[in-house]
Amino acid sequence: MLIVNLIRNARLDAKIDSKLGHVVMGTQPLSPYQQLVEKIDSLSVRSETLTTLVERKQAKLSYAEGYSKY
Repeated sequence: MLIVNLIRNARLDAKIDSKLGHVVMGTQPLSPYQQLVEKIDSLSVRSETLTTLVERKQAKLSYAEGYSKY
């Protein structure tokens, strides 16, 4: 009964298979627009991370070159 109440209170799209003792969760398919938005968000985060890594690498190389002159 606890599982039933959790599913109801969370307003989840789920069904209980009492024979197998499983909770089957349903998912809402994403619209093509929403899929595109999520891909763009992911790409943006990955691009920002890559930019940060490249900038750090360049800063380390510049710092090392500055000391190699002495």
